[in-house]
Amino acid sequence: DMIECLEKGIIPNVILPDGQETYELEIEYEEKECDKLSKSTEEIKKCLHNGIVPDVYEEVIEKIEVEETKKKVVDESAEMAEPYATEEEMKERAGVLHFYDTAHPCHRDFKCNICVSDP
Repeated sequence: DMIECLEKGIIPNVILPDGQETYELEIEYEEKECDKLSKSTEEIKKCLHNGIVPDVYEEVIEKIEVEETKKKVVDESAEMAEPYATEEEMKERAGVLHFYDTAHPCHRDFKCNICVSDP
C-alpha cells in the first residue's frame, strides 16, 4: 500500500499509466503536533495525516491539501433493532405518535489529499 510506504518513510516505486506524472492519495486528517524536520517514521506519519509535507519528502510530494468532507454516520445497531414487540403495538403507537425523519445528520470530517511526483 502506497500510503503505508509513505508513512514508514519509504518512497513507493510505482509505474504510472501513460501520460500521468503524479498520483493522488487520500488519508484521514488527524490534527496532531509533528516535527516536519524529523526522519522518525512516527513523526513522518503524523505530518502526513496533519496535512504537512515532511522535509524528507520535499522533493517527492508536490502538495498536500486538507479538504473538508461530509460523512453520513449510521448507527447500524439502531437500524437493526426491532422497535415494537408486536404488530398490534406498532399499529397502536402509529395512531398516537407523529413520525419524524430519524436519519442521522451528516458530520464534518477532513481528509488529506497527497499529490506525489514520479520519482
